Amino acid sequence: MKRVMSSAASSSSARARPPAAVSTGVGSAEQPATSLRSAEPPAVIGDIAAKWTISASLDQVEVPKNMQTHERPMPLPFTINAWIMGKFFERRQYLGHGKSKVCYRLTDKLVLKLRDQRDPEPDLFRQLQATGVYTKVHASAQCQFGHETWHAWVVERAKPLDQILKDYPAASNVCIPGAVRAMLIAHLYNHILSDNALFNFGMVDGNVVIIDAGSRYGQPQLSKLRFTKKVMTPFWIKAQTLIHPATLKCYRQEWHVAGDDMATTLQTLETRWQELRSERRHLSVLNSLDERNSTTAKCPHVTSVIDSLDTDALDWLTQTYLWGEVAEYGPSSDGYTRRQDSNYTAAHKLEQLISETHGQRVHHCNNPAEDILDEAELKVILDAWKNDYEQWMRPEILNKTWSMTAQQWHQTLRRAFRSHLFQMVGSYEMAIFFVVAPFNNENLLVFRHCDNLEESKAYVRKKNANTRQA
Repeated sequence: MKRVMSSAASSSSARARPPAAVSTGVGSAEQPATSLRSAEPPAVIGDIAAKWTISASLDQVEVPKNMQTHERPMPLPFTINAWIMGKFFERRQYLGHGKSKVCYRLTDKLVLKLRDQRDPEPDLFRQLQATGVYTKVHASAQCQFGHETWHAWVVERAKPLDQILKDYPAASNVCIPGAVRAMLIAHLYNHILSDNALFNFGMVDGNVVIIDAGSRYGQPQLSKLRFTKKVMTPFWIKAQTLIHPATLKCYRQEWHVAGDDMATTLQTLETRWQELRSERRHLSVLNSLDERNSTTAKCPHVTSVIDSLDTDALDWLTQTYLWGEVAEYGPSSDGYTRRQDSNYTAAHKLEQLISETHGQRVHHCNNPAEDILDEAELKVILDAWKNDYEQWMRPEILNKTWSMTAQQWHQTLRRAFRSHLFQMVGSYEMAIFFVVAPFNNENLLVFRHCDNLEESKAYVRKKNANTRQA
């Protein structure tokens, strides 16, 4: 018989068990790429038949939130039918989306990218195709979705480096040099990635390529000192969410000794890259990875927020907390958090912190993205969360509690709940703070620079009160 819970706790939803194998795009099981065929053009007048069109498939395969690649709501269906390049593609499945683009798997080798306004990416990729560090663009055109007009282009499919590193951490010895080389070659042609997180690079036929151009085109070339500060420092810190700082330190050192100027540095790294490519044992492993069979969850909250975080604050967060002992704790097959044989990345731990605290705020806040909670509101959330123990307490611990006295039970419940919050991020106080305030750059800086939890809570509450009065 379940112990009596508060009314707030009893209304909580059941634990979200790992979803059954569904078609979820990159890193998940997919339906076979069937129904690719040349189709007879529809009976229309003029050149309308030449236009690209997409429509929602009747067989929609919803993608769970933790397998989506961004927190932004999907602006298009997860499963589409498409008339592209004179061929009909049936039941094409979502691969991923970001701030402005949506991607679908057309075939094993082709990806359809869409944006609701014109994007210079396909033209840039075509212009710089010969450099070898951009995905190949096969075609582009305007695309109709009902009454909406989208800009669409078809590119070769690449394996995103963030997914490769989550599934195969040892691949950093190829992924990092390849990504750095790609950025240097892009810089040579006045292209600097506006967001150089590893999910914007991919692997195609043993070569690391840029798969999202960002928004910085026609940029002046930089000195190595300036390039290091503007480009490489953010790159290293973002990469630190996927690669342990001790491992990344080796690559950072290689960068610093590669040369005093950009030309020498590029020559050194190009030589190193060709040496890596000649060691087929590295690339053969990467090329054999099958993303569709991966069960590694994406990190949509982290992807959504990472480019807005202060680099020093993110560096502090990953080194001080996320790569500590807490990295050993993660969800088991039954969904409960336990110590695991392999470490979770800092990105996975940060995703857990944001998703769990945001999930609690959603149930109690009018505006979870902005509201600052007072102490009474915080107590309501924490009590409900703690008393909903069947959702987070490991069964092997719960089974030992039935013979306990009421006092022993309450002490055990309190300790177990504190441990659960601590194991998210390595700090009980941080977990509490991001229930009070939403996770964003401003609030992360507050928590970092305040002396303790009480001071952090007081600061955001006072600032919130002043904002309301203004």
